[in-house]
Amino acid sequence: MKARQSSPELADAYLRHMSVGDPLADAAVEGLTRCKAAHRLIQAGMDRDEKAFAEAPAELREFFEQIETPPDWWSPESVHAGRRAFHANSDLFIPAFFVVTTTAGSCPCASASCMPKSDGSCAATASGTRRSSARP
Repeated sequence: MKARQSSPELADAYLRHMSVGDPLADAAVEGLTRCKAAHRLIQAGMDRDEKAFAEAPAELREFFEQIETPPDWWSPESVHAGRRAFHANSDLFIPAFFVVTTTAGSCPCASASCMPKSDGSCAATASGTRRSSARP
C-alpha cells in the first residue's frame, strides 16, 4: 500500500509486469513435468554438460539455447546493486518470500501477484473490477 501511495503509476506498472507470462519458460516447465530426473537435467543445462543434457526434453533444451545469449538491453553492471543487496541481506529474503506467499490472495481477485487498490478494486485487471475472492 505504501508503494501505491508513493507512486501509483510505478506500483501499477510493477503489478502489470508481475503477471506477464514467459511462454518459453512455461514450455520448459511443462516438459519437465514428464521427467523423473528434472533436477539433474536442469543442472546439466547449467553446467553445459552436453552428454547429460541430451536426455532433456526438447522444450528445456530450447529454453537453455534461448537464454544462452542475453538480450541486447542487458548489461552485467545493471545487476550489481541487486546482487549486492541480495547477498548482504539474504537472511531476510526467505522470510520475505514466506510473507508474500502466505498473504497471496489479499486482493479480491485472489491473485498472488496482486494487491487491491485503495478503493478495494483489483489492481491486476484492466477494468479494476472486483473478481471473486474464492481461490481456485
